[in-house]
Amino acid sequence: LMSTKTTLITSNNTKIRNNAGLIDRDTDHATFNAELIDNLYPNVISVNHTDTSIITLNPALAASITYNVDIWKQGRTVTMRFHMLKSTTALFGGVIFTITNSEYLGKPVTPITGGNGYCGFAKFDNPEFYGELKSDNTFVAGTLDGGIKRFEITYQTLN
Repeated sequence: LMSTKTTLITSNNTKIRNNAGLIDRDTDHATFNAELIDNLYPNVISVNHTDTSIITLNPALAASITYNVDIWKQGRTVTMRFHMLKSTTALFGGVIFTITNSEYLGKPVTPITGGNGYCGFAKFDNPEFYGELKSDNTFVAGTLDGGIKRFEITYQTLN
């Protein structure tokens, strides 16, 4: 996983600032620079419905949904790009999945009128479908029917 702002600050202080006369340019400075590069140009993480290290699918949908998702985090911005197949045609509205990995938890936005609030909205390839990432890190879809769905969620994290 990539470095957070706190990790980068700590690394800078311990490897460079506090050891100005003792810097090993081949390791300390290079290590810190590598952390910066990883933060600016993150690796894409690919997971699917069998991997629960980042996302947990709603158990009520586990038998009917398969998905692949590419995830990348740059600074505090996370983008998740989904390719999902729902094998049944029965309509479903509600929680599709929950983000469980602390590296990717959304920063809640306080709602003006009360309620749960949200972190981000999904952009579907079909405008008939919509979804949002709630402040409790659940992804809720309005109405999900059968077939292939492609969508992308972009949101801000806590760290």
